[in-house]
Amino acid sequence: MYLLIFLIGFGVIGYTLARSSYAQRAEHRASGTPKKWGESLAGWWQARFGTQPPEDAFIIWARSQGASYFPEEFNGWLAGLPSRESHAFSQALQDYTGGLGFELDSLTDNSLKNKPALMQVYVEAVVIYSQAYRRAKEIHQEADKAEAKDKESAKEKDGMKNAEKQASRRRSGVPEMAEAVPTA
Repeated sequence: MYLLIFLIGFGVIGYTLARSSYAQRAEHRASGTPKKWGESLAGWWQARFGTQPPEDAFIIWARSQGASYFPEEFNGWLAGLPSRESHAFSQALQDYTGGLGFELDSLTDNSLKNKPALMQVYVEAVVIYSQAYRRAKEIHQEADKAEAKDKESAKEKDGMKNAEKQASRRRSGVPEMAEAVPTA
């Protein structure tokens, strides 16, 4: 009987904690952590064993045969991307073009060579998406830098507050926590 009451009590306490605002704040703080750990583990693995994601057909095509269709700015940006980032861009572009109702593969298999108007629409869609993709990446990096800077300034402020508290304690004659003297 006591065990049943104990289990029900634990269940109620667990449910209450899970629904509390503390749980929501903790979940919000930890939401990106597993992704960051996964990315760092993938980076470590690739650094140790040299495995890089394979080049996508679109990236290969855009850097060679398709380069003449794209503006120089796009070609320069794409050429400067490391293989990991170019793979991520290609995957995101694949999702985007699928949402528009066309397949990225139709660019790479030269099936649009005889349809210049449609080819131009596809290329414009890729260029416009790449600009938005680059801008979003820049903003994300700026936000990460600002967040790190805010955390650093918050740490500095906390350090200054602690130093001020200790100085005011010294002036007011309030003793700080004394260490226990060992008795032998």
